Amino acid sequence: MDSAKGLRVLRRHVQGATRNEQPWGPILIGVFDSGIGGLSVLKALRAELPHEGFIYIADSAHAPYGEAEYPLLPIIGVEPALKPAVALSKTDHIAVMATRSTLASARFQALMATQKGLARFTVVPCDGLADAIERSADTRNAAETIAACDRITCSAGHFGIQKGNIDTLVLGCTHYPFVATYLRTLVEPDVQLVDNGEAVAHQTRRRLEQAGALHTSPAHAEMANIKLFSTGQTQALQAAAQYWLELKASSKSLYF
Repeated sequence: MDSAKGLRVLRRHVQGATRNEQPWGPILIGVFDSGIGGLSVLKALRAELPHEGFIYIADSAHAPYGEAEYPLLPIIGVEPALKPAVALSKTDHIAVMATRSTLASARFQALMATQKGLARFTVVPCDGLADAIERSADTRNAAETIAACDRITCSAGHFGIQKGNIDTLVLGCTHYPFVATYLRTLVEPDVQLVDNGEAVAHQTRRRLEQAGALHTSPAHAEMANIKLFSTGQTQALQAAAQYWLELKASSKSLYF
């Protein structure tokens, strides 16, 4: 199983709204993720585009899967924000928090190669952190997550703006922005945390403007809504959306 089939489902639901073939209401922006971590990107999108409607699909039943492209659907991808981190860093020492599978992937290695010689990168595999974050949304207890953040930041090295220290921390997984508050208490106050949610939101706005499809009317905001679907446990997605985004929308099952 790869992501192509899931993207076809997303395309059908999003474009179906345009043609009135599905009862989704106004045109929606699709957010497709292998789980619930992509809610951090949805949060950034909602902040940047308050008058738009969204459909979020958590394809947790089929994760992990390989890379795929689906050219008939305009796609804005997500990857660790190395280039923005290089632009921000003053000490030229950057730490990258990510899952072990991301760090070992060919795509990440290629991304690292594009920044070769521009900064020193310390990669930090964050075993168990994403799972701990998901559990905290269900239990409302962040003790496990805080302990994991403490362990991970300690293993990364020295943080600060002094020469040679890490002054920029890349949150290389969509789950990690949800623990940014904890991470800030564990690193020096001048250390910058970089994730890709805002960048994705800004690029989405640009694409909508270019297509003449950006909604700016408060009247449209009243019609815009958010649809949540999961190929896995709907309750987990619903609990996370309520906990992290204060979103009351219910989650429905999706099969493909």
